[in-house]
Amino acid sequence: MDCLGVWSSQDNSIFKLYVPRGASEVSKTSVSIVYWPHLQARLQHEIRQHAAKHDGKLTYDNINELEYLAMVIHETLRMYPPLPFLDRIFTPTADKPTYSMKPYADFSLPPGMPIFIPIFSIQRDPKYFSDPNTFNPDRFAAKNRDNLTPYTLLAFGTGPHNCIGERFGVMQVKIGLITILKNYMVEFTSHTPKEMVLEKKALILQAENGIHLNIKRE
Repeated sequence: MDCLGVWSSQDNSIFKLYVPRGASEVSKTSVSIVYWPHLQARLQHEIRQHAAKHDGKLTYDNINELEYLAMVIHETLRMYPPLPFLDRIFTPTADKPTYSMKPYADFSLPPGMPIFIPIFSIQRDPKYFSDPNTFNPDRFAAKNRDNLTPYTLLAFGTGPHNCIGERFGVMQVKIGLITILKNYMVEFTSHTPKEMVLEKKALILQAENGIHLNIKRE
């Protein structure tokens, strides 16, 4: 297979993976701002000002001007990461046959040991995020980024093996939210729970009984 074929295959796999996941994150963000109406109003204001400035046209560069939208998405991914945990296997190398956990623990990882990283728990830990069960996009404001502890935001993994589709997935969610909130507002229905209840048996994080919302044109 030539180089173009390899990239085409990879791009197609990313598309198949992230279209449904993007829709899920749009839903989770929508229900989050329903619970916090003043945040929805603030986000709508930014999106509508942006639309007026650019005559409704979207480009990669001008979408990235929407700072509060990015903050809202980051906070959604913090509270509701796509996966509740990451799994890895320790693979030894010639110069590192084991991996020492010191000074955190008196233990060394043996070859082939599975490792589970609890993303959901880390991202809801009050040691890293104050009032962690409150949806607060201002955690990710430029003035607050230095307060974030490295390696505590793991929705896309981190380091050299982080998710290859991160930018595609985030851009998809941004476009979906812009399209909705430019002309509509999101409202509760009689089936919307008072708070998000997660499905206990799902491998991928999702709401129990789905997410039910009204989309009202303004």
